[in-house]
Amino acid sequence: MPPSFLMYLTGVSLNVSISAMEIALGLLLVFLIAYLYINRIDVTADCPYFIPFFVYWLATVASLFLGSDSADVSGGVFSLWNLLYFFTGYYFIKASSIRLTLASFAFGGALLGVSAIADVVFLGSYRGDGFFSIYMSTGNVLAMGAVSALGVIVTRYERGFAAILYLAALIIMIVGIYYTGTRGALLSFLASACLMFAVRFGLKGLAAAAVLLAGAYAAASFTHIEARFAELLQGFGNMETSHGWRIVLWGAAWELIKEYPLFGIGYGAFQPMVVGSMPSIGLPMGHPHNAYINQLVLYGAAGFASFCWLYGKITYDLAKRIMTNNYAFIGFFVMVVFFLEGVTENNFTDGEVKMFQMFFTGCMLGALRGGLKDTGKENSVKFIKNI
Repeated sequence: MPPSFLMYLTGVSLNVSISAMEIALGLLLVFLIAYLYINRIDVTADCPYFIPFFVYWLATVASLFLGSDSADVSGGVFSLWNLLYFFTGYYFIKASSIRLTLASFAFGGALLGVSAIADVVFLGSYRGDGFFSIYMSTGNVLAMGAVSALGVIVTRYERGFAAILYLAALIIMIVGIYYTGTRGALLSFLASACLMFAVRFGLKGLAAAAVLLAGAYAAASFTHIEARFAELLQGFGNMETSHGWRIVLWGAAWELIKEYPLFGIGYGAFQPMVVGSMPSIGLPMGHPHNAYINQLVLYGAAGFASFCWLYGKITYDLAKRIMTNNYAFIGFFVMVVFFLEGVTENNFTDGEVKMFQMFFTGCMLGALRGGLKDTGKENSVKFIKNI
């Protein structure tokens, strides 16, 4: 069993460093292989998510051989590598570590929020990139982190001073989203938060959601994200706006989907296949800026169906217990954010985003599997004992 501090460091690293993410995943996988071998665990039978994952991986690999000639072989084979975080969280989360693992997500998210704010306030950047150097990834990770922290507060998983610390981290993460200027991340957070309030508190939750939306609207005037929302008034015909360019990308993707409907064009093939037919206006074209369309164009109907099997099972298993278990409640709304972000971003194949989502939901489902108490007080142990 890996030492608890590796779980805490993973939670922090998922918000702070891509390199640290990869190192933590590698270490956890070594522990996982040893754990499964020593305990004679057949993961295909013991974990209900492994077969869907394996089928999804097979579908992505199939696109290398049955898709276009432009597919990136090495990237395609290893494109699902970071989804293995799910299984490390699923098997290694324990009653002695879950409380501080959750706290590590909040702490790391606060650090990421500060880094995004600092980019704009102190370094003069137009949009805060944070540690990831990509403002969209930063905004999407912050939105998931903010919802996870809000879930801890709403469920009263933590109380007293610990809840105050979560609230402080939540505020920093929300401010960080504003400073990234990422509209999709902000709207995804707000939609998930409002739904969370409604599910948890009914009519009172709807009132709280209205207050949240009013506050979010007022706060927009203090950052340039207000101007980014104002761009929407130009409509979707101007391809030099980010939303107008997305329409162009989606059209190009649709043509490729029609040409390669079953197995897609393969990982890494989108830009090489569209660059010759796209307008030369200097905007990015590495992917369609829509995670659902991206799955279809890269991996075809086979890949998209297997994606839905894996992610649908994860979401369903969380959803069916959101009224009875706090871990399911928090994990489900992180998934809601993840899916909403996918409407305007490529977060299903964005390593920073999907690693956070997979490790977090793996931990929550592992907590359900292990029957862990779903209040922080009952899981509270001294940090030194966890180490």
